[in-house]
Amino acid sequence: MDPWSRNPKSLLDLLTLEEAKAGGGEKIMSNLGDLRFEGLEKWEVVFKSLDGQKSVVHYVKNPNTGEVMDFKFKSHSESLRMRNNVD
Repeated sequence: MDPWSRNPKSLLDLLTLEEAKAGGGEKIMSNLGDLRFEGLEKWEVVFKSLDGQKSVVHYVKNPNTGEVMDFKFKSHSESLRMRNNVD
């Protein structure tokens, strides 16, 4: 079982994930050690709500093509929680 969460649980999570899928955020690591992602970069998108809650998504980006993949939530926000979440 994957220890990371891949599904948004709130509206803030959904917005954070959309930003990641658009290739936003900041690069936090180059040359990943995982053979599946050799030569790729790890990126992070962080959104913070007005009440201080934070949603964080990590993903992998190909620096040559701009392709993004493997989106995972590092932390979820409870701001505007969605119903019937899968995670």
